[in-house]
Amino acid sequence: MDYLQRSLAINNIESSIDLWLDMNLLFDLYADLPRQAPGSDASTRKALEFFTDLSANPKILDLGCGTGASTLTLAKQLPTATITALDTFPEFLELLNQRSEQAGYADRLATLNCSMAELPFPAHHFDLIWSEGAIYNIGFETGLAYWRQFLKPGGAIAVSDVSWLVEYAEIPDEVMRFWQTEYPAIQSIAANLNTIARLGYQNLAHFILPESDWWQSYYLPIASKMEVLRSRYADDAEATAWLEQQATEIEMYRAYSSYYGYVFYCIQTS
Repeated sequence: MDYLQRSLAINNIESSIDLWLDMNLLFDLYADLPRQAPGSDASTRKALEFFTDLSANPKILDLGCGTGASTLTLAKQLPTATITALDTFPEFLELLNQRSEQAGYADRLATLNCSMAELPFPAHHFDLIWSEGAIYNIGFETGLAYWRQFLKPGGAIAVSDVSWLVEYAEIPDEVMRFWQTEYPAIQSIAANLNTIARLGYQNLAHFILPESDWWQSYYLPIASKMEVLRSRYADDAEATAWLEQQATEIEMYRAYSSYYGYVFYCIQTS
C-alpha cells in the first residue's frame, strides 16, 4: 500500500500531509515509479475483461489515478472511451497530462485535482468507475456506497484493495499488528464480498493480484531508490524514519505475502 496516499487527506491536500513530511521526499520517491501502488497493466486488462456490456462510448472515472498507469491502459484498451482521471496530488496529474498528450489521448482524457470523497459530478454520469490501490482513503464500504450515485443504471465499479487472504485466526500476530496500524479497516475477501452484496452490487469477478504486481512495478523500484534517498535526506531525522518505514513494509510483505494481498473486485449495480 503506498504511503503517499496515506499521507494525503481526501478533503484538503494542505491539511492532509503529515506536517513533518517533506513533499520533495514524496515526489522524489514516487513520481518516477511505474505505479504508486501494487498493480500491473496485465491485471488492469484482466479486470477490464469482466465488463463485457459497456456502452459503445463509455464514460469512465479513474479515482486516485496517481501518474496514470491504469488510466493510460484503460485509454489504450477502450479507444472510444472518455476518461476523467482524479487525484489529490497535482504534480502527478501534470505527469499524466504529459503522458496522455504523448500517447495521443488528450482529446478524450481529462484530469481533475480533487477528493474522491467530494466528487463534483451529476448523478448517473459514468458507465464505469475505476480505482486501483486507492479506495482505502475513503474506506471500502464508504466508497462503494458513495460512488454508486454517479453510475448510470447498470454501471460498474472496479477497485483493488488490500485484503486478508486467510482466516483471521491464521494471521500471525506481527502482521496483524502491522496492518492494524497501517490500515485498520482491512477485511477478508469474504467480508468484502458480503459488503458488495449488502450494498446492492453484483460481484462479476474478483481475483488476487500476483506477487509480481507488488515487486516489479512497486517494491523493487522503491528499494532501488532507497540508498540514494537515505543519503540525500541524511540530515532529516523524520525523513530518514519515514524511509525506514518503507523498508519495513517491503520486508513485511516479503515475510507474510501468503497472508494478505491486493484483490481486484469487479462489480456491477443490480
